[in-house]
Amino acid sequence: MDTFLHIPHSVEVLVEDLDPLSWLDDIEDFVHRVLETQKIPQAHMTVMFCSEPIIQDLNARFRDRDEATDVLSFPLQEHVPGEPILAPIDGEPLMLGDIAMAPTWIEDQAEIFGVSFINELSRMLCHGVLHLLGHDHATKDPSEPMLILQEEILHEIGEIGSVRGCAGGRNS
Repeated sequence: MDTFLHIPHSVEVLVEDLDPLSWLDDIEDFVHRVLETQKIPQAHMTVMFCSEPIIQDLNARFRDRDEATDVLSFPLQEHVPGEPILAPIDGEPLMLGDIAMAPTWIEDQAEIFGVSFINELSRMLCHGVLHLLGHDHATKDPSEPMLILQEEILHEIGEIGSVRGCAGGRNS
């Protein structure tokens, strides 16, 4: 009889046009913890870490904004926050979509906000996952429901590489 290991979430992590990243091994666990807080069943997504020229090209092609940015999310399905996400069919994971992130852009933001790079990277990865789950925000105002949820999740699960705990916040 075959034995299968149940993996509730799978995260494919890609690196394009960047030097090796020391924190890369902690990404899948962090995404798993974010999805766990949202009670998401089996799910699959891709996270690509890339250079600013690559994310600028993606931003121009898919959002008509010819500028670099921190994070882009490309959901594969529409989902309304607050409504239950359908369970995977035949044990297959939900295909959530793709996230692209520019670590050098995020590093600059961390300096501006006076937080560590890992803190800002955690915030932006959580942000991207929430967009894949159908959440959105009209402004960068910290009182936006999605941004409040983002900070609550970070407070609960901590930063990339942490076991559990409180991630320091920032004022947007």
